[in-house]
Amino acid sequence: ESIALGFESACNEFAFRIHACAIGFDHVHIVTSRDPTRSIENVVAVLKARATTRMKHDGTHPMAHIPSCPTAWGKKCWSVFIDDDRQLRNAISYVERHPMKDGLAPQHWDFVVPVE
Repeated sequence: ESIALGFESACNEFAFRIHACAIGFDHVHIVTSRDPTRSIENVVAVLKARATTRMKHDGTHPMAHIPSCPTAWGKKCWSVFIDDDRQLRNAISYVERHPMKDGLAPQHWDFVVPVE
């Protein structure tokens, strides 16, 4: 929940358009539109930063007990660029189904917006 609230904060602050999001135990999947002013790496960095801020605020950061509280995120992101509507629909479907693969309930986040 804290990660989702951090992502929502980033979407509101920077007008990111996320079309699918699955938050797992140890990783996250998102499908997002291209941002006209930021690289995908920068978008991901902002999402991670806002989620980290929220986890610290909520007391849910998994490494808060360690001095200097290291990041909970990997350094890089894996990005796939989507070229057509079929790929986009498949990616969204994959992300929407992903929580169930990890034994989690389906996820519905307020910041996720439909594809136009």
